[in-house]
Amino acid sequence: MGLESGWNCHISLLSERTRRDSGLLQYQQSEIWTEVTAACKREAEQRHNRKMSQNTRRISNDDGSRTRPMDSNLESSRTMSFSAPSAINMEHTVVKFDTEVEQFITNGSENRNSIDESATPHDWQSLSNLTESTEQSAPINFDMSNRAKLPRGIDKIRPHIELIDNVPLLVSLFTDCTPSATREMLHIMQDYKEVVCIMGSSENCDNAGTFMQADASIAVKPLYPQVCQKRTIYEKNKDCIGPIELSCMLNSVPCALSFKREDPLSLHRLIMESRHFVATIWNSVQYWLCCCVALSVLQTIAALFMLPGLMTTWQVLWFCCIVIPAISISLMAKPLDMDVMKKPQGKIQTVVNLNGAIFVIWCYGSKFLLTFVVVTASYIGTLSSHCNQMCIALPNCTCAFLFHPILLNDSMLTEGWDENKWTLHVSRLILCFITLLHFVVISTGFIHRDHLMFQKPAHSNLYWLATVFTLIAVQSVYTIIVLMVVRENEYDEKYVVPLWVIIFGALSSFGVLIISEMVKKQEIKVNKRFLKRARLDFGTKLGMNSPF
Repeated sequence: MGLESGWNCHISLLSERTRRDSGLLQYQQSEIWTEVTAACKREAEQRHNRKMSQNTRRISNDDGSRTRPMDSNLESSRTMSFSAPSAINMEHTVVKFDTEVEQFITNGSENRNSIDESATPHDWQSLSNLTESTEQSAPINFDMSNRAKLPRGIDKIRPHIELIDNVPLLVSLFTDCTPSATREMLHIMQDYKEVVCIMGSSENCDNAGTFMQADASIAVKPLYPQVCQKRTIYEKNKDCIGPIELSCMLNSVPCALSFKREDPLSLHRLIMESRHFVATIWNSVQYWLCCCVALSVLQTIAALFMLPGLMTTWQVLWFCCIVIPAISISLMAKPLDMDVMKKPQGKIQTVVNLNGAIFVIWCYGSKFLLTFVVVTASYIGTLSSHCNQMCIALPNCTCAFLFHPILLNDSMLTEGWDENKWTLHVSRLILCFITLLHFVVISTGFIHRDHLMFQKPAHSNLYWLATVFTLIAVQSVYTIIVLMVVRENEYDEKYVVPLWVIIFGALSSFGVLIISEMVKKQEIKVNKRFLKRARLDFGTKLGMNSPF
């Protein structure tokens, strides 16, 4: 948001404890270096005196020729070492080498004074308890009391989120990042239901743990720094993988994507396709789950009305293993939706929202409600018609509950329907075909969830269209073959199927389509309202000053 809105633009992850430890380590390193350089100087003086006693002129010439290369080498190494990115942010202080030996021969008091001077607040202005960038800005003519107060240090992030607000979860820039602090910050974000994607160098071994911590990781092979570009290029053997390539491959094992910096790759396009892919998968899972639940509900309704099983075991397997998975997979092949990037992404939800659950049950239940009524009514109507025809042809026959035949022959009571008889075969074949038609019609509403059918027709998904026609053709051929086989049984009475059942089952598909579109229109309205609320849900105490 900038300084004019009181928004501090970055958070430092370097805590006060890390700074004290770094200063202590610098002091210890300077003490050790003083002792080492003093010993080296004494040894060099002794060696120099021995050589001077042998040949003074020769030693002086050699000494002059060695001093100049050493000075130049030290200067070049110091320049190259600080051109590398690793010299910017490290957990430990970088040791600087000087050419003059007298600068390293210092006493303990001088080292302590230098450490005290280096620990002044001027070197750590960005590491104050709260970021000071807005405090030193120019005067502004409107109220700034609602400005953000950002914590400093990884150990202050959790208390700030719990006691003040969740602004640290919304800041997009962090400084003074070490591998351990980065992993801890990722852990904090994940604890607060944030989905984190990490992009890092594949040649840094410290990034392997960070890649494993994140929800999604992208490894990039970066450009080499100047210190590496001045070195000779390692020529690997063509028959094997080089050590650097092997290290990059091992570091990028937890990553979902790995590429080079010069590769023409659009991350925006990748994110858009990823969101579209996840949305289509979730859409297919919803359809698959709804159809399986619908089959279970149909069987439960039949049991409650004391009807014979609506479908045989093989017919249920046909729907669960072939029909429903085929249609669900074809729903994933819809064209890419460019508007998916305009939708705000929510957080991971572990608590079930009661109102949301009721709305979902109402939506999907309304889509399949007519299917439950039509299939059950058609089944009862067919059995009732055949029961009446049986009782007219046979004496001592009555129909209990309109569809349950009871026949008394020679003091023997026979009731119910035989599984191998014409009635159940024909009834189940009709129900299977009606159920398939309804599932196909309902699937049209799952192709474009954000648009009605007259806005985006379903035939834009050619894979779905081919799958649907194939399934209907296979079901029709199967129905015809089974009817022909059953008709060959001479001992089985062939009762007439009521004409209204066939007409009712065929026309009910249009009713399912109308109800599905009406429910879909209501879903779109609710989703638009939800998206508007999501855009206004800043989740902080800053209101409009939040970075969202």
